[in-house]
Amino acid sequence: MQSISHKNLSWIFIEEPKAEDISFIQGEFQLHPLIIGKLTIPIYRPQYSEHEGYFFAVFHFPIFNKDGGFHEIGEVDILVNNKFVVTVCSHENSPLDFFFNQCQKNIEASRKYFEKGPFYLLFIIIAQILHSYYPFLDRLAQETERIETDLFNERENRTLKSITLLQRDILDVRRVIKPQLPVFRSIFAKEEVSRNDFLRIYAQDIVATNIQIWNTLENYWETVNALHRTNNTLISYKLNKIINILTAFSISFLPATLLASFMGMNVIIPHPFDDYRVILTFMLFLMSSTAIFALILIKRKS
Repeated sequence: MQSISHKNLSWIFIEEPKAEDISFIQGEFQLHPLIIGKLTIPIYRPQYSEHEGYFFAVFHFPIFNKDGGFHEIGEVDILVNNKFVVTVCSHENSPLDFFFNQCQKNIEASRKYFEKGPFYLLFIIIAQILHSYYPFLDRLAQETERIETDLFNERENRTLKSITLLQRDILDVRRVIKPQLPVFRSIFAKEEVSRNDFLRIYAQDIVATNIQIWNTLENYWETVNALHRTNNTLISYKLNKIINILTAFSISFLPATLLASFMGMNVIIPHPFDDYRVILTFMLFLMSSTAIFALILIKRKS
């Protein structure tokens, strides 16, 4: 547990809470047992609830790999009253980790986040969570451009795997971002925010950012699905060409196979075909002619 304080407001930052951390929070907030339980177990959807003297909110954020790919969903639980803003992160390297460390390194610069009260500090924290989505959106732009390039350079097999992974990542992030909007609106509807013009502008900006991220994800979702359909069309086209070629060869050799089967029968061959060399020459000529004729016919019909 770490903290930053200025005047009468403190930001308590907790990662992977331990028993002593929960005891401290319980002593300051007089938490309901249900809230204590939510701090110690994963919550899979955003939540907001008001209690006597404080409110409790749950947000989620994507955790990415070093290459910018989606890894898993992280959770941050937030408790706010007049004296404290407590953030409880379920994972290390959360979006708030870097921001909190920067505030600790430069206390003087970070005091501006505390001077306008707990709601302004809360809005700054929420903004940091939303800003963590931007590297993922940048990666989506790069990946869709690369997939489009590969798609028309006849790399369908590699493209198919890339599209599938990208669809999975977009779905996972969409599952996080959309349900948070009602929670934001519940917080911003509080009287402390609605009657403060300065805070109301920040609240509107956060809602607009959340909607913008969602719309961007929707746009990339449609783009990736369009690329997926195009990729399937190109694969089907190539597969049809291969099947047509194999079919043409199979059909072209059917007459030759029929003749070879007939001549292989135990029959008496009349003169002048009793010489096997004449028979062999005649058969080769006949089979070649029928094969070439069948190929020409198939080519004209295709």
